[in-house]
Amino acid sequence: MAWSVPGFPAAAPLTLRCDSPPLANADACAAYAVGHRAVVQIFGTGVRADVSSAGARAPRSARAEGTAGRIPNAILQWPRGARFVVVVDLRHSRLYLLRESARGPRVVESFTDSIGRDGYGKRREGDLRTPVGIYHIERWIPGRRLPPIYGAGAFPLNYPDAWDRARRRTGYGIWIHGVPRGTKVLPPRSSEGCVVLANADVRALRSALRLPRGTPVILTDRLRWRSISKQRAVAASLRRDIRRWRRSWEARDTSAYLAHYAPGFHTATGVDREQFARRARKVVGRKRWIKVGIRDLGLFRYPGAQDVVMAQFIERYRSNDYAQRSRKQQFWQRQPDGRWKIVLVSDGPLVG
Repeated sequence: MAWSVPGFPAAAPLTLRCDSPPLANADACAAYAVGHRAVVQIFGTGVRADVSSAGARAPRSARAEGTAGRIPNAILQWPRGARFVVVVDLRHSRLYLLRESARGPRVVESFTDSIGRDGYGKRREGDLRTPVGIYHIERWIPGRRLPPIYGAGAFPLNYPDAWDRARRRTGYGIWIHGVPRGTKVLPPRSSEGCVVLANADVRALRSALRLPRGTPVILTDRLRWRSISKQRAVAASLRRDIRRWRRSWEARDTSAYLAHYAPGFHTATGVDREQFARRARKVVGRKRWIKVGIRDLGLFRYPGAQDVVMAQFIERYRSNDYAQRSRKQQFWQRQPDGRWKIVLVSDGPLVG
């Protein structure tokens, strides 16, 4: 069956919907779509295959064929304690659910999704774009507690995060959610900025996550699948810098400690490098000893930013007269000389 969908993006002039149970018919429909630069939604078969002007997308039943031994480029080090990571390929309307295993992260589910009507790269409230960045799920809201537009339910995300706020990005209410009951076609760009799934896929995601709060969600505009070994090599380099940062703090070597902070550094609360350095010298100067412990370290390349890695961890700070345990996010950026330095620090919820 073939018909056009009113309001469908001009980039995909033809939309097909196939209801044929046999997989062969579904594949034939998808093949037809490839030749006609169409978008295909296959319902009622247990298989969903989509083809857009950007190229073919894998059937759900295939999960993520070809990703064995490779992981999304945004994941450098899996955060301990996180059972799953959600990765959304914004360019190709695909959501991947990954789980850690003995051999490294692997794709356990893959779903077609829809994003903002004006694409991705959110800057301001009401721009109808989906954000690019790294967020986490705040909670699960079942559909019975929401208006019908959200379908089976919703996972609210913590947009805007510290990186967004530092760039004066505005807006709120970015969720992963379902569609109104009876919806048969899911155009690639149909939301006001949320990531939208078919209701069956929302339920499958909910079933897999179980306790979704804190699950990392990576919304990326440039998804690449990299070998695990290459990702681990980059992570090892970052861990060395973080270790040097921690040891310089423990040694009360203020000059070495502050050398890890970029000239344009600031905290999420607006403290700039000069203010930060003045306070650090004052505090460290009156300490007899300092111990800093780091656990549950996670490392992510931050999508949409040039050479930025987000490090998240639980920090345990102790000194001769003070102790605290806090959750930290550090944003490290590669400098022109090739060294990594901290450009932003945030105390807040641990992603994962």
